Amino acid sequence: MGVVLAVGTVASSCGGSGGDSGPRGSQCSQIAQVYCNRAADPCQIIPTGQPVSNCISEAVFTCCDGDCGAAVISTQAEIDTCIADIDAASCASLDLYTGGTLPSSCLGVVQSAFALAGRASESSSPVTDGAPHIGQLISR
Repeated sequence: MGVVLAVGTVASSCGGSGGDSGPRGSQCSQIAQVYCNRAADPCQIIPTGQPVSNCISEAVFTCCDGDCGAAVISTQAEIDTCIADIDAASCASLDLYTGGTLPSSCLGVVQSAFALAGRASESSSPVTDGAPHIGQLISR
């Protein structure tokens, strides 16, 4: 895919469901951008050579679960709390590759009107590809 502006990558990741312009896509994108940019710098969690845009697009794709245009019941205040908590967290605690996870305020924070039970409680064990795992952690 190469290095692409994050906005273009995110918009294409949700296929025909309205890009990240829908309510669910917008919330997923906000969190993915903050996490992935922090994971790249200063945390250096993203593997060397992997563009940040890949992390963002994979996290949004997984978070949207095929419908970025879905209505949400989660509020912007909840998203803002998650983002602030990501910014305040230590790099070690955010490193999904070594057993870290997202702050508790982020787990299951993106909730569609048709909330899928159990998504936020999926495995928190170390992962080999963190971006999709982030999408699973933040959505239900």
